[in-house]
Amino acid sequence: MPPPRAFFFPHAFSSTKKPGAPPGRALFDVSATLLPSDAEPYRDNVTVMADGYAQNTVGPNQDPCVFSSPIGPFHSFCRITSPPSDNRVRGLGATLPNVAASGDVIVYGKFRRTREKKIDRIWVDTVLVVERVVPWHTSARAPGACTSKMCKGQKFVLDSPAQFAQGLCGAPGSDACKFNLSDAEPQGTHCCTVENAYKMILGSVAPYRRAAAQLATSFCTLAELDDEGDWWPAFIETQDLDAPTWAALTTFLETLVAKPAPRGGWISEFPSLELARKLVAAIIARSGTSQGKPGTVALPPLTPVGELMRWDPVSCTKTPIP
Repeated sequence: MPPPRAFFFPHAFSSTKKPGAPPGRALFDVSATLLPSDAEPYRDNVTVMADGYAQNTVGPNQDPCVFSSPIGPFHSFCRITSPPSDNRVRGLGATLPNVAASGDVIVYGKFRRTREKKIDRIWVDTVLVVERVVPWHTSARAPGACTSKMCKGQKFVLDSPAQFAQGLCGAPGSDACKFNLSDAEPQGTHCCTVENAYKMILGSVAPYRRAAAQLATSFCTLAELDDEGDWWPAFIETQDLDAPTWAALTTFLETLVAKPAPRGGWISEFPSLELARKLVAAIIARSGTSQGKPGTVALPPLTPVGELMRWDPVSCTKTPIP
C-alpha cells in the first residue's frame, strides 16, 4: 500500500453573496467533541468557521460537510462537478476523489497577502483524513430530469440522493442529507455533473489523545480573533514556524497552489507529508486560543447550536432551517 499523501484544497474566505456566488467561511456556534493537544476528548460548545454565507448561515450544501451526523465529515460536490482544469488536482488531470486514497490528508484553507503581495498568513478551517472514497451512481441526463435554476445542463444526473444518503448514514433524515446530500435532488444546485463515475470522499474520525497531531483524525479548527478584532479560522504567521519551514510552505503555495489559477487556486499535493504535518501542528497550537482553549480542535460531526439559516444563491435571500 503506498504511503499517505497530503493535499491543499484552497477555498474562499468570504462570499460576495451576489447571485450564484460561492460560499466563504462563516462563523457557526456548535456543540462538538473537543480534542485538546494533550488531554482526553470532552464535549462543549465552541465557535468554528466552516462553509457558509454569513454567521450561522449555510448555503444549499456545506462542503466539506462538517454538519455530517451520523457519519464523519465528507466532501461531495465542491470542484468535482465542474469542468475547469484547475478543479482537477494539479499535474494529475483528475478530480480529488479520483486521486485520494484511504489515509490521505486533505487540508482546507487558504492564505492572505500583504500589499506587497507576500503571503503573511495561512489559515486552515478543516483537515479531512480520508477513510474511503464512495461511488455515487449516475445516469444519463434526460430532458426534464432536473428543475434546478442553477443547472447548467451537464451530461449526468446523480441518482436517488435520498436513497444514497440513507445507505451512507444507515437511516433517513440525517444531518448529512439535510446540510449536503439533498442538494443533488432535481431542484438542487448539484443535481447534475460532468462525471459519469462519480465519487465522494468520506473522512475518518478518531477521538483519542493526540490523534489530530498524528494526522489520524479529521478535525475542524476553532475560530480565532486577530489583532484587528476579525474572526478567522485558526491561522499562522511567520513567527509561528521556523524560517525554513515557512519558506517551504509559502513557496509551495505560491508555485503550486496560486499560479496561475483564475478561480482562486489549484488543488495541489504537498511536496511531502512532513511539510503538511508541520503546518497542521502549528495550526493546532493556535486553534482555540481566542476561546480560552489553546491547542484544541473540534471533531466532526458538529451539531449547530441555536437557529440556523439557509442562504439561497439564486434569490439571494435567507430563511430559517426547520
